[in-house]
Amino acid sequence: MEESQSEIELSPLWLIANKESRERVVEALEKDQWRPQLERTKSETSLAEERLWCDPEIFEKLMEMKKDISSYDVSDMEKVRKRSNPHEPLLENRLMIGRYSILLASIDRVTNFLLTSENVDDAVTKRPLDTRPYGKNINRESEMFYFAESQTLPIPFASQYIWLRKGFYNAKCFSLQLSPSSPLSALVSQSFLDTVKRVGHKKTEDQDEICNPYEPSLREVFMELIERGTHGKGVDLYAGFTCNMSPFHDNVLDGGDGQVKENEGTSHMVTHSVKEILFRDSYVAQLLYATRVVKEGGRAILHFLDTNTSLSMAVIYLTHIIFHRVSIYKPNMSRPFNSERFLICDGLRSREAKVVRKYIEESLQIMRREDSLIRLIPDKVMDEDRNFLDYARNANDKLAERQYRFLESFHRMLDDEQRVNLHQKECLETCLPYYLIPYATQDEMKNLYLEMKRRTSMDILSFWSPDGIKPQDFLRSLSSFNLKMSPELLKKKTESKTSLLLSPCADLISTLIVATNNGLDFWSGSCNEWIGLSRLTTILPTDSILLGDVIETPSRRTLVVRILDVGVIFGDDISSLPFKKRLQAAEKLVEGTRKDGARQDVIFSVAHYQKIDQGWKPTSIRDKVVENEIYFMKKRIRIVEESNVSFYNMAYGEKVWDI
Repeated sequence: MEESQSEIELSPLWLIANKESRERVVEALEKDQWRPQLERTKSETSLAEERLWCDPEIFEKLMEMKKDISSYDVSDMEKVRKRSNPHEPLLENRLMIGRYSILLASIDRVTNFLLTSENVDDAVTKRPLDTRPYGKNINRESEMFYFAESQTLPIPFASQYIWLRKGFYNAKCFSLQLSPSSPLSALVSQSFLDTVKRVGHKKTEDQDEICNPYEPSLREVFMELIERGTHGKGVDLYAGFTCNMSPFHDNVLDGGDGQVKENEGTSHMVTHSVKEILFRDSYVAQLLYATRVVKEGGRAILHFLDTNTSLSMAVIYLTHIIFHRVSIYKPNMSRPFNSERFLICDGLRSREAKVVRKYIEESLQIMRREDSLIRLIPDKVMDEDRNFLDYARNANDKLAERQYRFLESFHRMLDDEQRVNLHQKECLETCLPYYLIPYATQDEMKNLYLEMKRRTSMDILSFWSPDGIKPQDFLRSLSSFNLKMSPELLKKKTESKTSLLLSPCADLISTLIVATNNGLDFWSGSCNEWIGLSRLTTILPTDSILLGDVIETPSRRTLVVRILDVGVIFGDDISSLPFKKRLQAAEKLVEGTRKDGARQDVIFSVAHYQKIDQGWKPTSIRDKVVENEIYFMKKRIRIVEESNVSFYNMAYGEKVWDI
């Protein structure tokens, strides 16, 4: 029997605070009027002790349904979930993009690309829905898009979607942890990810290694990283994700199906109503992140599993004060049986954000480690704001009614194994094209990734070389320049025990650098061979070709590269652009790959020139690069003024030492 549950993804309903509310809240926070009413607890309260910000009859009906369903066996509920949720094939089909990325994609699409500032034509131009062909980078000269997310697992959740949507090297992401592998490795590059902590796929007691993104010390380090990485501007978009880091629930794990399972060897299942109040601290921390890292006018997505209790409502209330508009929203891609919902936030207001941030930071400072907030602001503040109160209750009632309808369907399927959701096939065929996401499974992406890993530097150079230019001739021309190195200089380099591969090239002629999925390959003109450094797998994105001066630091753990010219960046062929345009693209590459959160294996800079005598010269001499001992000897490289000569045909004139 088929189970029909009609579902239409409606546009979000927006809440905009009136001017009087904003002024009243700012004044109260600045005068510290609400601090004495701040409430904290050392033990979890129950929903019976909570004031609920929704229709009590609807909520009670929902809780009864959850209680009834929780009496069934977990394995039965898992089976029913797979055939009841209309979007489950997308979530369970091991797609190349993760669940939270699909959620972000659905929210972005239904808001007309509010989150990423894209449009349909541009998105498809940069990232065709076919996973094979390269798109066209039409945002090459646009400013870098900065994105930050806070999560608990070593997987960049939403970053996958941001890289996919912005394309090429147009977005830089900040995350707390980084997994060295990703199903999207063939299409996106983690070169454009800066992170506090780099971890592998370690597991503890059959669980992925996690960290608490809302722990105060780690939170502060992450915020400082974002501030440095964005040059103090802040990110365009922040995405927060709820995690159970309650100080008194270390033994409770999210089963991923809307239930909470105790891992003490018991099969007892706690109803979802308990889970909804375990995440207070992460709600407050997400708001704090938004006030600290989002730039003026920027956006945020906050993740909730409860919008019915006083603390969660207080977070939403303060958020609607610091943003121009907000919307409580549950996208269709979110499993309809759970209480997950998102707060879409548009247009950060810096003045209000600073006041709220100060209030939250001082509130958290007075809390002891074992405490948890249960009141952030007095309930009467929200009661007196009818605009907010009517919106919040209406949104909560609608979400509760919707969840109840799906749980009814879920319950019927528990009792009837023949029932299936008739919308599953339709959703599988229509949703991804609507979200502008290529349809490919993780296995397909893995095969594509392995195929790309088999490519050598010569394969990449051959693929991107224009007609009429053979890669072998290009390499031969570089080698002929290196042969001009004087025996005296070569002897000096040998005696000083510096790298014969890199340092001689840095002193006389540029080194060709090609990035593959296996690392960086350097063409040694003096040795006439490729030298590969496989440890440098996340330094540059694959399919990048450039020329640069390369030297090593004294410890030989770090390379310093001054980019002189660039032909291809992550599949963006810029070799025929004017020379200055190529250097501008190189600047964006350097910005995107710069790492402030960890030791950097390769430090990049771009050569800067200014007009002189119908040619170019460096803007400065002996720029400090790394530590006190490492300096670049800037050289005059004479080229045609405003040169339109391509990367492959660039004719470097006589090189003159500027010392």
